Amino acid sequence: MDVVEAALVDAIAPFPEELRKALVAKFQGYYETPATASVEEVLRKRLTDDRARQLLFEPTPSDGLWYAALVQGPPHGAPATHPCAITCQRYLAMMYLCHAQVWSFASEFILHDGLVTLVSMFDHDDMHMRGQALDTFTQLTSNPAFDWFQQPTTALEKALHHKMLLLPNSASIVQQLVHNQATPELSFCALQILAFYMSWVRKLYTKGELRLSRALLDSLSAWTESASPDEAELAANVFADFNRWPAADASDSSSLAGVEYPREMKLLQEASDAFKTKAFDRVLELCSDVLDGNNNADTLPPAERQRALALRGAAHLAAGNAQAATGDLYTALEHPPTPSERGRWALSLADALTQLNQLDRALSVLHEHVDGSDGALHDAIQKLLAVKAAARASSKDAKEQALVEALMQRKHPKPVGPRDVVLAPVVPKRDVNGTFNKENNQDELIPAKPKVLLTKKKPTKHISTSMSAQPFSTTTGRRLLKAKTNPEAMAKLLSTLALEDFERVIGSVLSEDMLLGLFRGLRLVPASVAASIVGCLEATPRYQLTLDLASHDVLALRTQLMSLLH
Repeated sequence: MDVVEAALVDAIAPFPEELRKALVAKFQGYYETPATASVEEVLRKRLTDDRARQLLFEPTPSDGLWYAALVQGPPHGAPATHPCAITCQRYLAMMYLCHAQVWSFASEFILHDGLVTLVSMFDHDDMHMRGQALDTFTQLTSNPAFDWFQQPTTALEKALHHKMLLLPNSASIVQQLVHNQATPELSFCALQILAFYMSWVRKLYTKGELRLSRALLDSLSAWTESASPDEAELAANVFADFNRWPAADASDSSSLAGVEYPREMKLLQEASDAFKTKAFDRVLELCSDVLDGNNNADTLPPAERQRALALRGAAHLAAGNAQAATGDLYTALEHPPTPSERGRWALSLADALTQLNQLDRALSVLHEHVDGSDGALHDAIQKLLAVKAAARASSKDAKEQALVEALMQRKHPKPVGPRDVVLAPVVPKRDVNGTFNKENNQDELIPAKPKVLLTKKKPTKHISTSMSAQPFSTTTGRRLLKAKTNPEAMAKLLSTLALEDFERVIGSVLSEDMLLGLFRGLRLVPASVAASIVGCLEATPRYQLTLDLASHDVLALRTQLMSLLH
């Protein structure tokens, strides 16, 4: 039995033989052409064809986090060739048929915003894919391996509950389900999910009273007139159950009122509200309170933790602390929950790096996370390229001006005044008669004491040092300059050179050619040595400007080196 048949055998066993053969043939085609390029585009990471096949047919539990992105639908109006359209069709079908029933996989999917992705598909134009999303959600909420109606006790259980609780705000789950009321083939499944969700929230996260909006109560009342007896009966029971309490205030934008959220979720919402009012110190306080672990931070789902980091980074940036912002934003971008958040966070990180005059790093961030259809990111890249070009031109102008000054100093040196004097030691002339003792016929044991004479300082030509390098140790500096064209020689030198000697001279010999030689040599030395040298380089004042003005070859070598060190 091949990989495709082994993956599908249990799922398609109840189907008619003709349908089984058609499904096997369809997925066999997916196996032969794994659409790796589309998967790479969606996940923003490099994959082999075998890895793409393994993701589709034999995913590990940890691969659930990738499915949260792979099953998302394309933007409205996107062509069938859009990467998300290709991956969604394949990966949603496999999750619906097979993977949703594996709880270790499903829980990772939920923790990384998979429920939000599914709910976003509840209004998809393709009814087949919409139905798969609804059914997959039902499988995730009825898996025998996890009882959603039990009070959560472990960090994992609390994190899963958090993701479910956030759906009204993050995905408008109530509105998305009601949207299917007018779709006969899907309305019953949507009603079942709605009944489950409201009952679950009321039991665990209210004080026994969950009030619905008037619009939602009216929808439930209309649902009781369904042509399906089972569906009409369920709608009548749900309406009677929740119509016992007055409708929620019309001013309440949510369809559900009275929900008691866990404290750490409240803190994050408060931090988000504080950011909107530009109370950045309060944002930093609240986010740090959550992330430092004092408020059940370990129960936060990964996506919420990333959002808390990004929010704190944005607050640091808005408060003028770009250095602190980069740390939080880099960490947040390791696993951005959604493409839109990836774009926003990348823009913020690029802004912080630009403020730190790290233009190449800013460009690298945007290129890594850019979406070809995102106009804001495209504009940011063009702006950064213009800034870099201006900096390069300014540096060139400064060098030319310094050269002109040096030439002018050569032609018109500063005159030396007649009163300028200098102390100069003078070796006395040997006096044969004065150093010979005629009485004892012996030379004197003590030579004559040298005299110090005052001499007038002769005018000398003076060369401006406005563009001269800093003084450097002749031996170490020349050894570095000599080795820069030979990676093996540079590696040998760096492996034996004392770090303090390197730190003392590198500022005086640093140039684009030297960076090229250093990066080539550092790839050949032990990682600990390379890390120490890189740390010393980054602390050198001239390093960042030299790097910003360096060629693509230098930047590529640096990227390769940093990937080896990490």
